[in-house]
Amino acid sequence: MLKGFTLIELLVVVLIIGILAAIAMPQYQNAVEKSRATEALSLMRSLAQAVDVYYLSNGSYPKSLEDLDITIPYEKKSDTSVSNEEWKLDYFGQSNLMGASLRMTRLKGPYREHGFHYFIGKDPGYPVKGLYCYEYWTHDTYCTKIWHLRNGQELTGYGAWTRAIVYPM
Repeated sequence: MLKGFTLIELLVVVLIIGILAAIAMPQYQNAVEKSRATEALSLMRSLAQAVDVYYLSNGSYPKSLEDLDITIPYEKKSDTSVSNEEWKLDYFGQSNLMGASLRMTRLKGPYREHGFHYFIGKDPGYPVKGLYCYEYWTHDTYCTKIWHLRNGQELTGYGAWTRAIVYPM
């Protein structure tokens, strides 16, 4: 007599593996997204430091990303914008609301149009400074699910920020 597994036993094992995979896959996807975002944040922080150094050296903010003494591993789209397949980085020079700022936006996937904004401004009257995670259109997604951030504030009346929730990091 041959000994082996019955069809029912094999189906139970496959079912258990399927349940474990269904539990583990979202956590894996979140970890991959957080890893990609951490890489983008690292570039963003380096650029923010380069903007600060430029400001200290010249007394004004750079007009474009090319004015900075830093290599950016993304493809140039304009003097103030670069991107790769995953992220788009925009640089905003001096404005009437704040000093310079950087915005890193997700280009594809379920978190498209979400990302990070780094306000480098020196205006003491401007309430938003530092690094923020933002969510356009759909709230309680990227910043809350990937980064587990809470206590966001809604920004209105700032053009593209009209429907954004911003979370301090």
